[in-house]
Amino acid sequence: MNEQQHLVEIGKTYSMFDKDQKVNAFRSRTILEYTTGPKVLELGCADGLVTELLCRHFKGVVAVDASEELLAKARVRAPEATYHQALFEQFEPGTTFDTVILGHVLEHVQDPIAILQIIQKWVAPKGKLIITVPNGNSVHRRIGVEMGMLKYPTELNEDDIRIGHRRVFTVETLRTAVLSSGLNILKEEGILLKPLSNRQMFDWPDTMLEAYYTLAKKLPAEFGGELCFICSKA
Repeated sequence: MNEQQHLVEIGKTYSMFDKDQKVNAFRSRTILEYTTGPKVLELGCADGLVTELLCRHFKGVVAVDASEELLAKARVRAPEATYHQALFEQFEPGTTFDTVILGHVLEHVQDPIAILQIIQKWVAPKGKLIITVPNGNSVHRRIGVEMGMLKYPTELNEDDIRIGHRRVFTVETLRTAVLSSGLNILKEEGILLKPLSNRQMFDWPDTMLEAYYTLAKKLPAEFGGELCFICSKA
């Protein structure tokens, strides 16, 4: 199975449960906080969770995904964006962007460094690249090790395999990939201190989730349930 077919198959079964969306909304919020426009490129838009939020604030949103099934969902969710079905290796935007967003993509691709080297060409001279990935050293994964559910924090679990993850990054391994691609790192941040799974946290009061989100910003990035790196061209 080639890479295009691989991603199409994932798209057929991909779903974002309501109990994921409540927690994942903090990722969208973090991305929006660091996005500047007017020209914004979102790579790996999936079903449009982040795209929808971006379109409320920016008029020049372009979104790319390899799965037409996911793009169809995104078009319904955020019809204002311009969409392209393509592998990143084949995409040719013909312009640069003030912000390029790579949300939960690098854990899926075959060669993260090669992808980053391609993508940085689409970042405007004073623009930025926002990268988010799940954090392999998140508290909930470390607890999984203590409970015998994982052999080590970055081991791929059933959910990882189901949605096509090839790896789980830590701060150190993501930093190595970014720097090896020739990018600069402007900021490293953890998104939401996450002691439990998304579904186990769904019934938490909003005030409690907000506190865990705020606390993660005050702690080193390695404590976040997800990682956010803000990068620029060298």
